[in-house]
Amino acid sequence: MDNHHISSGNSTHTDSYLDSKRLLVWWNRQAKSNPDFAGILPTKDERYVGLLYRQEAEWLHFRRIVPLHRKMNVLELGCGAGRWTFRLAPLVNRAVGVDFSEEMIRLAKERQTSQGVENVEFHVEAAQSTLLNGPFDVIYLSGITSYLTDEQLRQTLQNVEKMIHPEGMLVNRTSVNLKIREVFDDGNYQGIYRIIQEEKDLFAEFGFHLKYQAPSYSRMRIPRLINDNRFFQKLMTQAFHYLPRTSRHLINTFTFMWEKISPRKADSQKRSHDFLIFKRI
Repeated sequence: MDNHHISSGNSTHTDSYLDSKRLLVWWNRQAKSNPDFAGILPTKDERYVGLLYRQEAEWLHFRRIVPLHRKMNVLELGCGAGRWTFRLAPLVNRAVGVDFSEEMIRLAKERQTSQGVENVEFHVEAAQSTLLNGPFDVIYLSGITSYLTDEQLRQTLQNVEKMIHPEGMLVNRTSVNLKIREVFDDGNYQGIYRIIQEEKDLFAEFGFHLKYQAPSYSRMRIPRLINDNRFFQKLMTQAFHYLPRTSRHLINTFTFMWEKISPRKADSQKRSHDFLIFKRI
């Protein structure tokens, strides 16, 4: 695809403009400033409860679509501070987390020590440079493809091809643009939001074919007056701690009701956060 859209940046910018050093500084800063949610970024109008909701909704979706068992070895590329890796660990034989941010991995290792988790390991490495001993039954690209140029993504997939089990599953959780390819740069944060066909074409170059695609979670939409209320935030924070599934269902119900009362504009959403599952034929 040759169509590009540049948001808040110079129109001459292309994929190659992505500055890996600047991205590394940005993610290291996230690990220091927001250790509780290191690696998960808030969307527009999302508050703390929105982050809790999204994390739980994506995890429950992942569990529905990715069969896990105790003999599996799982690799997560872009593990951040290990929020997914630690959830995977009790369900599999070996869970390996890799991230290019040394601050994220520092947090992950501190949590591993404090929690006494023995079947996980963490490595500081860029996704496109990662080549570990496998095979891995599941390789999870954890929100990283938006931060890789096409060439870096090709390098990553070339290595994935060597590490994955012949019958393994490649899971990509990514943000896509619903209309045209978008290279975003606001002077601080950068990212590429490809369209689905581009993702499919890039993965197909290495023998991986799309078998499943769906939004990773249903967006939370609650009246601002409620969402900004401190009591609501405190109450739902406790609810998600003790009753995460029930809380997710409650948020979905709130959202459904508010959509009936105040429908969104049909064109209001230009990006989607999706799960894409690829397998070899």
